[in-house]
Amino acid sequence: SISVEVRAESNAASSGRTPLINLEGGRQVTFVKCECNKCRGLIMCGDRELLPTSVRPEHYELQLSPDLQAFTYSGKLLVQLVVQECTNSITFHAKDLVIQSGVVRDAAGRERTNPGGPDVLYGTAEQETATVALSQPFTSKDVGTTVTLELQFTGELNDKLAGFYRSAYPAPDGTGETRHMAVTQFEPTDARRCFP
Repeated sequence: SISVEVRAESNAASSGRTPLINLEGGRQVTFVKCECNKCRGLIMCGDRELLPTSVRPEHYELQLSPDLQAFTYSGKLLVQLVVQECTNSITFHAKDLVIQSGVVRDAAGRERTNPGGPDVLYGTAEQETATVALSQPFTSKDVGTTVTLELQFTGELNDKLAGFYRSAYPAPDGTGETRHMAVTQFEPTDARRCFP
């Protein structure tokens, strides 16, 4: 069982954080719930970033095209999302990615983002998020429907052993040539380095 005790801290109000939470075993976390229009209730708890609950992903279709010479890749992602509550944006995790385009279509197939390219807002380096703004917000009529988010993006086949990265190996023919391959490591939060 986990016991939780909430106690007020003298600087909690001035820092914008809610009171400190003491968990059993001495672990302590603070959390913030943002109420601004951009974040739509984004919650930060300690070092962990939780996304808004306005949409819930149901299905991902991902296409990655690595370039093993330039150590880069391009990607396309189609996500089916169920609208849970009214919202004017969709926020998702993304780290070290460049998002070229993002299009949101409602259940009837109508584009709800700005035609010709929606605004993509990037969170801070600590948040590791990006947000696609909706020109036509999801209303109560959209709640319960399935919508699609389509993203095109690029990234680096990094050498950090995280996300989608490159690895070298000797050629099996014994020539001494070094070859490269693309490898993934998604635990615990490294998938956001590969795709949004």
